[in-house]
Amino acid sequence: MRPSAPGCDEEGPIGAGRIARLALSPHSERMGKPQTKFEPVQMKAEPTWYVRITLPHGEQIHINEFTTEAEALTWIDGKSTAWLKKYRGGRYA
Repeated sequence: MRPSAPGCDEEGPIGAGRIARLALSPHSERMGKPQTKFEPVQMKAEPTWYVRITLPHGEQIHINEFTTEAEALTWIDGKSTAWLKKYRGGRYA
């Protein structure tokens, strides 16, 4: 087997059509849309809580300050969807 030239593999040149096919492969479709994650976190130096929001690309945002974990969970259950729809024009909703 001979080495491939740059921009080629065993099937030939890697062009836009091949890349689009890879992007739409069943494996990618099964993975689904990346989700935004909301989780309550207790502050280390204080007895307060915040909600850590992790966006699909990894950026983290903190909504604070909540007195208890239950209060942070109540915010997640009742307000996180509306917050996500407003944040950056709903880009991650």
